[in-house]
Amino acid sequence: MRNTSHVGEISRTQIIAALTLQGKSLLLPLGDHQRYDLAIDEGGRLLRVQCKTGHLIRGAIVFNPCTINSRGKEGGCIRKAYSEEEIDLFGVYCPDNHRCYLVPVTATRRTGCSLRIEIPRNGQKTRIRWAEDYEIE
Repeated sequence: MRNTSHVGEISRTQIIAALTLQGKSLLLPLGDHQRYDLAIDEGGRLLRVQCKTGHLIRGAIVFNPCTINSRGKEGGCIRKAYSEEEIDLFGVYCPDNHRCYLVPVTATRRTGCSLRIEIPRNGQKTRIRWAEDYEIE
C-alpha cells in the first residue's frame, strides 16, 4: 500500500530544496493544520504555497489542486478546492522528471490541472499551460 504522507513529504522537501537553491527565504508553519505547507517571503509579502505531487501522463504533468479526504461518510471521497484566500501558489514536484514547478492558484481549475511538456497529439495550440513557464530553475 502506498504511503501518501511519505510521498507528500518527499514532494515538499524537493520543492523546499529547489526554492532554497533559488535564494528564496522560506517560512514553515508550525503543525500541519494550515491550508498551506510553506510560505515564501518576498520582501515582506508572504506567498503561501501548497505542495503537491504531479505525475507525468500522456505528455503532461497532472496534479490535483484540491484536498482529497478518503474518510468521507459511507466510504466516499471528499474533495475540497483551494481558494485564493487560502493559498497563492501550488508547488508541484514531479518524480517522473525530477522537476519542481510553481503554479498560481488562479491558473488552475478546481478539480484538476496539467502542465504540458509535449505538444498535444490533437494539435491544440491555445489555452495550454506549458510546464516550462512554471518550472523552478
